[in-house]
Amino acid sequence: MNDIQRIRFLAANFSVLQGLKAVPLSLLLILVVVWANTQDGPANDLTFPLVVSIIAAALFWLILRYYQKQYGKVESTPRHKRLEYGFGVLGGIFALAAFFLDTRFNLPVSLVGLVFAAGILAEYLRMNLVVKGHYLLEQSLISFLVVSIVSILPLLGFQNWWNVLGMRDQMFGVLLVAGIDILLSGLW
Repeated sequence: MNDIQRIRFLAANFSVLQGLKAVPLSLLLILVVVWANTQDGPANDLTFPLVVSIIAAALFWLILRYYQKQYGKVESTPRHKRLEYGFGVLGGIFALAAFFLDTRFNLPVSLVGLVFAAGILAEYLRMNLVVKGHYLLEQSLISFLVVSIVSILPLLGFQNWWNVLGMRDQMFGVLLVAGIDILLSGLW
């Protein structure tokens, strides 16, 4: 890749390439899923998830400061910001709809997991929109396949696969796998 392409790719994807910022989010997701898995009925005490959220936010802020100090800051273009916000809002709408359907119906697939997998694929395509290439292809492909496969395991005949992970239902299992995926991707 020539220098102009590299600079364009890095500038367009600067915030996404800061993988350590995903670590607090992934730890928050993993810990809250494990906590929720231990609850019986509606949760009466939200102290644990609130404390974990505050710690995750502080850790995210520290990591953000580290990246700013070490590598500086890149301002996105208005077009790029609109694309990111649109992607986030659309992803949020799909995630909420999938969550609603997953919690209301006993589906043989996890729609939340499939939306997560689709988000991985869409993010890979978005990253490579500015500069054509196969940047982060292996990581994106592995993440997409892992989350997609665990999302459809009951459809493939693997009923209650989430019990192997100590989870009591499919959504917790899929979210745990997604949290581990985010953690490993962030560290990668």
